[in-house]
Amino acid sequence: MNVRDHVFASTFPLASRRIRLPSRSTPSPITTALVLTSCAHRGVLNTVKTAMKVSGVTRVHAIVGGFHLAPQPPEYQQATVNMLKEINPDYVIPMHCSGEAFYPMVTQAMPGKVLWSSTGTRFTFGA
Repeated sequence: MNVRDHVFASTFPLASRRIRLPSRSTPSPITTALVLTSCAHRGVLNTVKTAMKVSGVTRVHAIVGGFHLAPQPPEYQQATVNMLKEINPDYVIPMHCSGEAFYPMVTQAMPGKVLWSSTGTRFTFGA
């Protein structure tokens, strides 16, 4: 079994597809991932970093899911925002248990990268 084909905790790495780049004659692995979390009790940053390590990706396209930050103090939430900035995903899509206080923090720190999600919202990601 290939490690890249399986779900790890609340993470689904999408790095097993291959593409052929025009400047190369051999296929190259896709180096971006869409990281999905449930309610990230173990920490959204732990989930993302594990996904990157296990899949071998170097870039995260989007982090989607519950970040379980609602019960955390503002300092913890701000530290999470700071680390998310370092990871530099294309999009951050916090859901349910991320907490309302987290939204303005992350939106201010990462303008244009945070998408609001609620029941019935659909996101389409292209390759």
